[in-house]
Amino acid sequence: MRRGGFDVIVGNPPYIRIQNMVAYSPEEVGFYQSPRSPYTTARADNFDKYALFIERSLSLLGPAGRLGFIVPNKFMTLTAGRAVRRLLAEGRLVDELVHFGAQQVFGAGAQNYTCILVLTKSGAADVRLERVANLVRWRYGEAGERETIPGTRLGEEAWTIAASSARAVFDRIRSAWTETLGDVADIFVGVQTSADEVYIVVAEQENADSISITWDGREWTLERAILRPCLHDVQLHAYARPQPNKYIIFPYRLGERRASLIQPREMRADYPGAWAYLQARRGQLEVRNVTGGSASERQFYQYGRSQSLTKFNCAKIILPILSLEPRYAYDDQNIVVTGGGNGPYYLTKPKEGSTSSLYYLLAVLCHPLSEAMVRSRTSVFGGGYYSHGKQFIESLPIPSAAAEQRRSVEGLVERAVRTTSEVWEARSPAIRAAKEREAEALRLRIEQAMTEILGLTEEELAVVRAVPVPA
Repeated sequence: MRRGGFDVIVGNPPYIRIQNMVAYSPEEVGFYQSPRSPYTTARADNFDKYALFIERSLSLLGPAGRLGFIVPNKFMTLTAGRAVRRLLAEGRLVDELVHFGAQQVFGAGAQNYTCILVLTKSGAADVRLERVANLVRWRYGEAGERETIPGTRLGEEAWTIAASSARAVFDRIRSAWTETLGDVADIFVGVQTSADEVYIVVAEQENADSISITWDGREWTLERAILRPCLHDVQLHAYARPQPNKYIIFPYRLGERRASLIQPREMRADYPGAWAYLQARRGQLEVRNVTGGSASERQFYQYGRSQSLTKFNCAKIILPILSLEPRYAYDDQNIVVTGGGNGPYYLTKPKEGSTSSLYYLLAVLCHPLSEAMVRSRTSVFGGGYYSHGKQFIESLPIPSAAAEQRRSVEGLVERAVRTTSEVWEARSPAIRAAKEREAEALRLRIEQAMTEILGLTEEELAVVRAVPVPA
């Protein structure tokens, strides 16, 4: 260490989320977030301890000092990483960045997706970026894909770690079409029961009025009128109508703007089977952390959170958060899904007054350009899966189109939804194969129509298709 600070700091700081720190060291978290704390990154609602190590280490560097850390790469894209990105962007501190994608640097059991971050206290105009596609070869000296990018590209917003040719296409499209999915559509999570194992049930027998389930060694009868079709761990397919595989007990009356919890007197009178079942599981329900809902209506059987209760009761797009490809499905059956910010599903539908129909949005989201944009800035997980969470899709550009073009796309999508659904209903292999060919032809026509609307050249489309799935 020279006078004035260290020349070099190298490390592997601890990766500990605030939620875990609160559990074992609340006083420590209290200090980090107090007004007297020097840590600006801790002022975010959600932070990780490695961010504090970065901030502290930077304060210990001399004027020309350098810092090399291996840290989770999720800070580059997640909303929770904004404070770290802001810290690094303000002084143009990033000098080198080695991105490992979904490869496990610390071994398969670690489940940490990392990058090497090299910072310089004096600031850097350009950043040397390296994407490692083969970790074993890289460890033995074979370089990954390298390029130099302007430091201005790594700002407070999510970092797009894509090749320069792809970024050029993305930038042109975003300049041409400034309206985004978040501008024209609501993007929302599923209902949150905080006890899915109680509310989500499998029908063993069913008739027009009720279903039978088994729990705790006995049979229970639940009234259909208090049930809704539900998806639970179901794989979705682009342009297909999802097929609900379970039911969810939904103890609410839906109004136009709000959902009212059905009160005990009505539950006992109209839904005696469901009432008996929920009473039997009261112990599990009463230990939940329940928030929201009208204070005058609160009961032990209400859901854990009150958001999204009215939003599912409409036509919508349902998408899995984690997938290997676009899997935006079309639902017109008022299907319910559960989940919070981490999934397993998100839902979207046009905002009131929007000129973008559900069919048109489906065409945009399933286009290779949209998927390439998601891949370029997403969080990656094991098995090649990557996130399609709200923060990665809400900024996707939505191109405007002439009325005739829009109607043509909508008509094609309507036919694609119908035909894709017929694939799963086919009663013979020959009919199924014919429907698959028809559905594929329709998807190709939709893609061609959207390519024309977006104004993509053949060369640009080739660049878009070449954007790799995160390693």
